[in-house]
Amino acid sequence: MFSIVMPAFNEEKNIKVLLKELLQFRKTYKEKFELIIIDDGSTDSTGKIIDSFSKKYNFIRSIHFRANRGKGYAIPIGIKKARYNKIILMDGDGQHSVSDIPKLLGMLKKNDFVIGQRNFRKMPIQRRDSNRLSSLALYLTKNVRIKDVLSGFRALRKDAFEDADYETKGYEIEIEMIEKAIDKRLRIGRVDIKTIYSRGSRMPLIKSIQFIFYLAKKVLHSFLRRW
Repeated sequence: MFSIVMPAFNEEKNIKVLLKELLQFRKTYKEKFELIIIDDGSTDSTGKIIDSFSKKYNFIRSIHFRANRGKGYAIPIGIKKARYNKIILMDGDGQHSVSDIPKLLGMLKKNDFVIGQRNFRKMPIQRRDSNRLSSLALYLTKNVRIKDVLSGFRALRKDAFEDADYETKGYEIEIEMIEKAIDKRLRIGRVDIKTIYSRGSRMPLIKSIQFIFYLAKKVLHSFLRRW
C-alpha cells in the first residue's frame, strides 16, 4: 500500500482528467493506494471537482485551505496525513504521467527519496533555465549535482521526511526537500519520466520573480561563503 499526495491550485481544466486516469490505474495496478488531494485555496471549481470524487470513492481524501498557502505549506501537511510509509508526490495539473508511478516505486525500494527526471530537450525554455539555475544553486550549496531539481513527481519514505521543518512555503520546497535529504545522508535516486506539456499550468509571474530572487540569493550566499 502507498499514498499519493497531490497539491492543486486552480486546476479545474486538468484535475478531472487526471483523477480519472488515477482511477483507471488503481483498477489494474497490483498495489492499492490512497489519494490525498490538497486544494490550496483554489478560486475556481477545483475544490468542487475534488469533493465530487472524494464523496464517491473512499480511498480519496480531500483537504481544503481557505486561502492559497503555497506548495511548500501543502506538501508537508499531505505527508503527515498519509497513512502509508511509501508516498508519491505529484502535481494536480496533469503533466505527470500516471504510468510512471511504478517506476518511482520500484526505485524507492533501494532509496529513501526518488526524483522523477524529465527530458530537458522537450522542456519549455523558461522551465529549463530555471532548472539549470536551481541545479547550480544546489551544487554550490551542497556540492551535489542533480539535473531535474524542480521536478514535482517524486517518491519518498514518510519516516524520512515527516518531521522535517521547512522554511519555504512556495515552489522553493522542491529544492529544500533535496537539501534536507542530502543533510540527512538519505539515499537519493533518479528515474526518467514522461511529461505532458500540452496539459498543466504555469507558475504565476509574481511567484516566478520570487523564485528567481530566492535562487539568486542562494547562489550569492554560496559565493560569499567561499571567499
